[in-house]
Amino acid sequence: MHTKTGYGQCYNAQVAVTASQVIVAAIAAQEPTDVWLLDPVTRRALDCYQQATGHTPTTPVVLADAGYYSADNAALSHITPIIPAGKRRDNTAEKLAARAADGQHAEDVLNRYEKNELTAIQAADLLGTTVYGVISRAYRRRKRLRVGSSNEQLMEMNQRIATDTGRALYKKRSGMVEPVFAQLKHNRGITRFVRRGHHAAQTELTLFALTANLLKVFHTQPATC
Repeated sequence: MHTKTGYGQCYNAQVAVTASQVIVAAIAAQEPTDVWLLDPVTRRALDCYQQATGHTPTTPVVLADAGYYSADNAALSHITPIIPAGKRRDNTAEKLAARAADGQHAEDVLNRYEKNELTAIQAADLLGTTVYGVISRAYRRRKRLRVGSSNEQLMEMNQRIATDTGRALYKKRSGMVEPVFAQLKHNRGITRFVRRGHHAAQTELTLFALTANLLKVFHTQPATC
């Protein structure tokens, strides 16, 4: 997998869990960025749920941290995502309004730059950045990864989280998924894959998830004499 320090023999392990910390999907991905993996891991979870129960849930609520936010993920139709676009202290009404205005200004400048109406130097002056910054932001804009690339979706997501229901739901996220990783990595000592190759890593991760679920079932059963 390509990382910020070069290529490494590693994978990005993703899991989807229920409110009771049961793992319903586990993916060992070669994509280092979490934002691209919300769609495939949630679809895998829905497929597994359907195979196990015979029923397909209607747009279930999915809680994810800010690293998964993008305009594409906010618009996913098979789930109801609750993903904060940045840290909570950055999402006040005043800062959201300022970010929306700045985002629209940047959109206009980058749009003119891509139409060759502005040079990179002129765009850099208008945005208060460097030429490299202009090129980089234009690239991220085309990839639709920049937070606030869709101001309408950004505001809609923050309004969803700002409700009493949204806040109550998102407070449960860390208590659902983080203990699962703690159990795997710290309590069971699973910190690396034994075999090489994507298929082998995926098989191992699936085994880890299966045994985690079996252990949870075992420990929740009432003691018998």
